Amino acid sequence: MKAYLFLLINLSLLTAQTVKSQEYELFGNPENFVVLTDSTVMLYDPDNTNQEVCVLNLKYKYFDQEKLCIRKGRGPGEVSTLALRFFNNQKDQEIYIWDGGNKNLNVYSYNLSYKRTIRRPDFGKVLGARYRIPLPNGDEYISTFKKGSFGYYYSRKEDTLINLPIESDLIEPAKSNPLYLQGDYDVDWDSGSLVFVTEYSSVILKIKNKATECVTLGEPKLEFPENDIEDGFAIPRMSTYTFSSLDVSIKNNKIFVLHSGKKPTKRKTIWYELRDKLDEYADQLLESKTVLVYNLENCSYEKTLELSRKAIRAKVHNQKVFSLVRNKEDSALIIEDFEY
Repeated sequence: MKAYLFLLINLSLLTAQTVKSQEYELFGNPENFVVLTDSTVMLYDPDNTNQEVCVLNLKYKYFDQEKLCIRKGRGPGEVSTLALRFFNNQKDQEIYIWDGGNKNLNVYSYNLSYKRTIRRPDFGKVLGARYRIPLPNGDEYISTFKKGSFGYYYSRKEDTLINLPIESDLIEPAKSNPLYLQGDYDVDWDSGSLVFVTEYSSVILKIKNKATECVTLGEPKLEFPENDIEDGFAIPRMSTYTFSSLDVSIKNNKIFVLHSGKKPTKRKTIWYELRDKLDEYADQLLESKTVLVYNLENCSYEKTLELSRKAIRAKVHNQKVFSLVRNKEDSALIIEDFEY
């Protein structure tokens, strides 16, 4: 009887942990996506020469039904294919797109109708500017490659640029090599917080009200990799190169980071040096099944979610994880239910 009860309890636990999932086949080679609602996503595919940014309706089996796209070009409301970054304001149902090719920060509705272009700050004092990131109060964060600086906070009301220095010992190596500050961003429109995660380590940094509120090396705690050249902008050696944060999203006062944290072995490093293995090796590193969950208030680590398959991008929306998976010939969008 006790054995029967033990088996029954364990079966019930396994049932409770079963994850429901849906899979949607995608054609092409999309790089990124944004979850708009439970049934719509915006997909970015730079290899598609005509329609790189499209909204897809998950209610339909074939995405050509009810598909909305932004035209490629340099006219009003059009987008280039260079350095695109997406920021989703679910509160007002607006999408902000930083278009590095056109040097514009444009705003679109959820049906991709062009609404407006946000006036540029004066970049005369900014060196190495990369991205403009909108904030809910109308201000912006401007990322840079400048040594010793994380970037600039732009106050639109005062029309001033405030330098945000690197003050935490956790990101001290970035003072000598700004490439360590390469990574991804997300904005929480309810709290006004900006979260940045680094690609070359496990740093998570939160900015709010013109200041850095918290920084963490997260879990697992990975150290910064070594430089190939001590002085200059060289990227780390492949033998010590650590990929880490592949994607970030914010929901319900939680930070969700798709985290790789892999390190090449010596044998793989040799393969990397052969050109015909370059893409294959890079794909092995730039994907993961692990989503780390942090508290938005203090950046503290809370738990880990394990996806069913390795993904190149993963975002959380309403107790579901949306992950972008690359197959040999195409890609897929997988939606899994999770309790977090």
